[in-house]
Amino acid sequence: MKSISKKFVVFVLFMLALSALAIYLHMLNKKVNKEEHDYPVWIEMMETPGVNLEEARQAFDAYWEHHEHYRGDKSKKFERWYARNSKRLDAYGNVVPQAEIVAEYQKARELSNFAQQGQWINYGPIDVGPRNGIKKDGGRVKDVEFHPTDPNMYYVSCFKGGLFTTDNAGLNWTPLTDQIPDEVLISKVRPSNPSNIIIGTDLGVKYTTNGGTVWNASTGISGETNALIIKPDNENIVIAGNDFGIYRSVDGGVSFVQVQSAKSVEELRMHPTNPQIMYAGTNGGSQNSSTEFSQFFRSIDGGLNWVENTTDFGDGTFMKIAVTPAQPNYVYVINSRDHLGTDSFDGVYRSTDSGASFTKRSVSPDNIVNYNDNGNIDTGSRGQPNYNLFIVADPNNADILYGGGVKSWKSVDGGANWTQFYRDVSSDGGDIHIDQLTWAYSPHDDTLFAVNDGGIYYLNSNDKFQQITDGLPIAEVWECTQSQQNSTNVAGGTFHCGIKLNRSGVWTSPWGGDESTVLFDYSDDTYAYHFKYDRIHRSSNGGMTFQRINNNADRGEYTGTGVLDKSDVNTLFVGLFEVERINNARTANSSTVWDKISSFGGSTRIQKIEQSDADHNILYVSRGSGSFYRSDNVRDASPVFTNLTGNLIGSGKITDIATHPTNANIVYVLRGNKVYRSPDKGGSWTDISTGLPNIPLLEMVYDKTSDEGIYIGTDMGVYYKDATMGSWIDYSNGLAVVRVSGMDIYYGANRNESFITVSTDGRGFWRSALNDVTVPTTAANFSADTQTVIVNNSVSFTDASTGDPMAWEWVFEGGTPETSTSQTPVIQYATTGTYKVTLKVSGLGGIDTREEVGYITVINNPGGSGPLQAHYNFDQSISDSSSYSRGLSVIGGFSPSYVDDRDGNSENAYLAPGSSGFYLTNPYKGIGGTGERTVTAWIKTTTAGTRKTIVSWGANSSGQMWNVMVENGNIRVEGGGSNVQNDDSTVARLDGDTWRHIAVTYNPTDGDKLSDVKLYIDGVYYANQPDIVDSFQSETTVINTENTVNDLQIGNAGYNDNYYWLGELDDVRIYSKALTIGEINTVLVGGTLSIENNGFENNEIKVYPNPVKDFLKIKSSNMEKLNLKLFDIKGKQLNKVYGNKIDMSSFVSGFYILTVSSGVKQASYKILKN
Repeated sequence: MKSISKKFVVFVLFMLALSALAIYLHMLNKKVNKEEHDYPVWIEMMETPGVNLEEARQAFDAYWEHHEHYRGDKSKKFERWYARNSKRLDAYGNVVPQAEIVAEYQKARELSNFAQQGQWINYGPIDVGPRNGIKKDGGRVKDVEFHPTDPNMYYVSCFKGGLFTTDNAGLNWTPLTDQIPDEVLISKVRPSNPSNIIIGTDLGVKYTTNGGTVWNASTGISGETNALIIKPDNENIVIAGNDFGIYRSVDGGVSFVQVQSAKSVEELRMHPTNPQIMYAGTNGGSQNSSTEFSQFFRSIDGGLNWVENTTDFGDGTFMKIAVTPAQPNYVYVINSRDHLGTDSFDGVYRSTDSGASFTKRSVSPDNIVNYNDNGNIDTGSRGQPNYNLFIVADPNNADILYGGGVKSWKSVDGGANWTQFYRDVSSDGGDIHIDQLTWAYSPHDDTLFAVNDGGIYYLNSNDKFQQITDGLPIAEVWECTQSQQNSTNVAGGTFHCGIKLNRSGVWTSPWGGDESTVLFDYSDDTYAYHFKYDRIHRSSNGGMTFQRINNNADRGEYTGTGVLDKSDVNTLFVGLFEVERINNARTANSSTVWDKISSFGGSTRIQKIEQSDADHNILYVSRGSGSFYRSDNVRDASPVFTNLTGNLIGSGKITDIATHPTNANIVYVLRGNKVYRSPDKGGSWTDISTGLPNIPLLEMVYDKTSDEGIYIGTDMGVYYKDATMGSWIDYSNGLAVVRVSGMDIYYGANRNESFITVSTDGRGFWRSALNDVTVPTTAANFSADTQTVIVNNSVSFTDASTGDPMAWEWVFEGGTPETSTSQTPVIQYATTGTYKVTLKVSGLGGIDTREEVGYITVINNPGGSGPLQAHYNFDQSISDSSSYSRGLSVIGGFSPSYVDDRDGNSENAYLAPGSSGFYLTNPYKGIGGTGERTVTAWIKTTTAGTRKTIVSWGANSSGQMWNVMVENGNIRVEGGGSNVQNDDSTVARLDGDTWRHIAVTYNPTDGDKLSDVKLYIDGVYYANQPDIVDSFQSETTVINTENTVNDLQIGNAGYNDNYYWLGELDDVRIYSKALTIGEINTVLVGGTLSIENNGFENNEIKVYPNPVKDFLKIKSSNMEKLNLKLFDIKGKQLNKVYGNKIDMSSFVSGFYILTVSSGVKQASYKILKN
């Protein structure tokens, strides 16, 4: 990478200093009444480079002593800012500006002996599974731009994640800025040469002339740059908007000069047909004004001179702009004010004279930038337009607009009236992610793209947003926890996108929104804990759900700090204002008891606590004030803490603590830009920082397999040192240049099988082998269960790579889904042809790709016959054994799991994932109208869950749904706002965690109502409950099942994502005929029905006595001998006789199944043995 000049660094620092001075003077101009604390000075302090962190905290606390909190009041933003910067302080407690860190980054890389160690790979999350059936938690995307000629190629700016590009419409993404430390906020591509890209960053502007291989810093401009324009008729002219105003370049972005002073220019737009006319909008008002009003500027000479419109807009602070080629002279502006006021929305304005004058358009609703669905003004929910604000105009119809803030709205009358366009607009059937940012239309086909805090979407032909964030590893993770039982399992809370959890190689976002620190139980990762502020949560299902286990606690740091007692996993220590302890952390919520075991006093929050690995009675505590404590009896009833602050060397707060695994005297701390070692439990200290850059040290982890080996995380990578080294080494080879936010080590059977996992603030999780460990080369390979597949059927792929891969990126040409990160994906093919398969694997031994052209051949279905429409045996596959070949496909990106079936056959039954949004499906639409039908299945479930779907199809309208489920231990069939259930007075519940057989039939000759459905359990018919009991409207609902729109689903109901199956399924069958009880019992014992077999005539066979004690007799009308088979209730054959009686005297009491056959005739009977 080309070096940034020292002059540029000096310039950046100078401009930041000027900015800080201006903001400080601005705050003085406010004449804040310090007695009343009416003005939120802390908001501006967050934007002041080099601010003293504790002074900002004091201003924040003082303000909120006199104000009520409400949603979107910026307090959470402050807490996140405070947490992020609490480890980035100089010796005086001032936040170290990013420009200084960048300068150190450049200095380190300019050294002649610069070298890096490590073998880092990105571990994800890349493809995040759905939450409640909806994929929307990928990560923050700020902006989308488009390639000038290739409609499938675009660029996304992802804040701290950097700039990514795709050349296949979002199937894969490639990072372009991994080796620069800037946050990327916007990009522009030179139309005549797409290898020339310009980006706006948090520090100014950078440009590349080779597609991102090398980035250069533009001169003459610094500060956060959110807006860019490349003038199409003269590409050397580039306009930029940033913290200080509007800048202009005449050499393609190499250098800039300021042409207009303004505060926070975040929006630039150009007239669609006249590039001389440009528009600019600000976020935050005039830098020289004592009032905070947004500003609109207009240029008519290609951005050289700008004139402000000071008359047409109301009271606003934040402004966004839209133009449209449908009416080139139209300009739309959405204007909003600081949400600390009573109402955050000023209005939507329109100009019809190229921005010369504006008229307010918006009439209804009152507010489209707040949190409310109805647009009503609500002082408790004002939105956050300083961050979430957008407007975009349709390129073909100037009256169609999309705009809003937290949520999105649509207008079809030029901005006068707006309707919500947020709920149920996702292709997954739900909402898109909250907190909208920049929306844009593709110039190639006018496709609308939406970007927000959850990722990137495009509006498909069904007017639904399709998420294409998969492939973007951009999670902003606060901390990292690594399971010690399962090497795949990691977790961490993220900024805006919930907890990121990997279990068995599958990523999910199971819980939360803005979350923070997660901690796995070191002995059993089914237990996990979450710390945020004063709230402590526990999970007992591996992090899928959490429950709060404390109440009325002091408010701790945003990210929290806690440790499980290393001698007793039931004891949990947390740091809030004081150290608090619970001795029954795994027990039910109502039984948890917390004790404050320290008495430091005051309201200073605890920064970090750490228990000694060598002596579990020792606990170290770092407080935000810079004080440091140790307890030598923390496991006692009344621990004593010793203040060690006076023994410390250096200055600043201690941000992390590590202990020696076998020597209780040795402890290490990070303090500012130094690491110190104590040989006597904190009594004295030695500086061991030689070789580290002069930047804040953020995270630390001790390698227990080494000789005092320590890894340290910083804003620019990882460093390592052990006792054999005299200096720290840069251990960042392969790691993106991004803030390391958490560190943990997985300890395998030996050092070679161990590795370090880190979380980052913008690029997810990463892994590397430990220092000096040689790992085998990773090589990609795969196989499939078949290479020839029938249309609408699935192929199961298996990773066969060598070298211990840890991450997989598949691309399936012609398949659904088109991509996967599973190790064993199941892919459906819907169109005939031959298709390519590509697998990219990443492991500690490197990255490798295998591509097989024409690997899969898809052929037409030869067709089926007979009433058996689908039959799923689940014998380690989800294929269909009926003649129709209606194999299943996976929804949710999981790999199907198999368990022992009812006969103990290994992996011959399907274990459902047991989560919303994860199920099996086929395009088969089921039996429609009043057609005969039967659904049979072997099921095994517990009392967990409520309504659990086995098989469903149809539409959720009266009589049009066919959903066979278990509810409250009964069979339940839902018919669209109605249901019918079996009489449960004489049958054991179906949720006893044992294998049971169910059958549901419908024959229109019995009637046309839902109440005419027949329900069978274990081969026995049970009457329906009447509507006055537990059925509902079954006696009035006419069956008319819809079978043209929705696909067959196994283990899920399309109309309610909470109706998913919990447990196991086997031998699921769907017939287009209503089976008789004899046929059902034949199915129950694993038989295959013949359509020619009508069974015995009435009274032709007599079975008696029933119940039976010893001999069961079977008499035929012609006295012939019969083929007799006896089965237990699970279908296991117990006896086979040719004759007319079976000895049952030795069998235990219970139900049994007898099949009787003679020639082509067959019947089954349920027998009760006393």
